[in-house]
Amino acid sequence: MSITNVPDEAEPESSIEHDESGLVVSEPESGSEVPVEKRAEVSKTSRFIAWIMDEAVSIPGTNVKIGIDPLLGLLPAGGDLAASCAGVFAFIEAVKRGLPIQALWKIVGNIILNAGVGTIPIIGDIFSVMFRSNSRNRDIINDNLRQALAEGREPSWWRVIPAVAAILVFVGCAITLNLYLWYLVTNFVIERVPGLDVGS
Repeated sequence: MSITNVPDEAEPESSIEHDESGLVVSEPESGSEVPVEKRAEVSKTSRFIAWIMDEAVSIPGTNVKIGIDPLLGLLPAGGDLAASCAGVFAFIEAVKRGLPIQALWKIVGNIILNAGVGTIPIIGDIFSVMFRSNSRNRDIINDNLRQALAEGREPSWWRVIPAVAAILVFVGCAITLNLYLWYLVTNFVIERVPGLDVGS
């Protein structure tokens, strides 16, 4: 396996000036400052999360990249919670950037789907490798950010309350189900492998 570098975003074809962190600092025509939250590209945090969760390591001889997301899935409950928290960063950035509600719900859907299928031991981990929800969410932000900035959308947290509630409820249910499935798998193994029956 080979570790891949965190990809750099292509420089936008624009006359807008940026600082080293990618923030829009001024427009040459007017020289006026632009609010800090209006950045020209996906934040370094979201790019790093997508990389470390989904793309950090390339499997030799294939085009497949994996990160720590499927490895976290091997940890009962806590792993899925950590993976879901990582996905929430993209959602927070999308809201702060003023992305349209349709894009926000796509991000929520990816978080919920990754958490839901991730509750199934082993199968969920394979799904995480193929689905790469964090990379998908990064791309959703990137695809919608230019339009959001052009239209001057401002952050609006009240309109995403249903989405936040959906994430909390579903992730909570997913963690509970994950614990139950791991309990069943553990008991199945203990009952069928000699010497593992702790009750004997």
